[in-house]
Amino acid sequence: VKRDLFGMATTMILAMLAAAPGARGDYCNIPRVDGKGIDYEDWKATISKKPVILTGLTDGWSALEKWEKEEFSRNYGHLKLPRSSSTGVHFNLPNVGDVINLSTYLRHSDRQHFIIYDHAETVEIMNAIREDYQLPSILQTASFETILSFGGAPQGATFQRHQVAWLATIFGRKHWWMADPRLEKPPEPRCYSHEGDDAHGKEFWDKYGVVHCTVMPGEIIWVPSQWWHATCNGAPYTVALGGQQYVPNRDSVATASGALP
Repeated sequence: VKRDLFGMATTMILAMLAAAPGARGDYCNIPRVDGKGIDYEDWKATISKKPVILTGLTDGWSALEKWEKEEFSRNYGHLKLPRSSSTGVHFNLPNVGDVINLSTYLRHSDRQHFIIYDHAETVEIMNAIREDYQLPSILQTASFETILSFGGAPQGATFQRHQVAWLATIFGRKHWWMADPRLEKPPEPRCYSHEGDDAHGKEFWDKYGVVHCTVMPGEIIWVPSQWWHATCNGAPYTVALGGQQYVPNRDSVATASGALP
């Protein structure tokens, strides 16, 4: 029997989520779905067409324990990253050279924010962390590029859109705002604290057709093709892993602070 996930089922899900933790206003109107129970044909035909938060797909990932800040630094802090390159890595740290150890970044991660793409310059770290997660089968076609995101500053990515992508929160939490690609680009969220958008609540975002939720550790958010999406970090140490079908131009994802999402 086909499930009309975004019909009656969505109404039921959203009712249960009315009290779910979110940004200011404590609301979430992106449905959460048990990823382990999804039929692949339903996924392709219906579920993947709209934003959804997938649960259960990170069960067993050692990253959920090993990527705690101090342990991550012990295990991977010796690996080197370019200060600024086509990978999207960018640091505002003075006097650290063009190539730095990951541990150096982690010591300042409460006020930095960066994203690493799976490129030649970062192959060592990407290969090293692969043992810490297992790629869910329904997400394999959306994983042409692996991405690793770190951030402690509240600011994240401004509204952008591209091909399909997904992002699993490992530590911390991430606030998300999303809108149908047929709509005009929405106003930017104003994130001056880890609580999310301090200025706007549900009523404001409803006017622009924007849905919102806070994604917690172990949850995966699905970004359909060309959907507008913006993020803010919800904790001083926020780490996420994901995949997408292309690497965006760095300039297109620069935040107000000049950092990358």
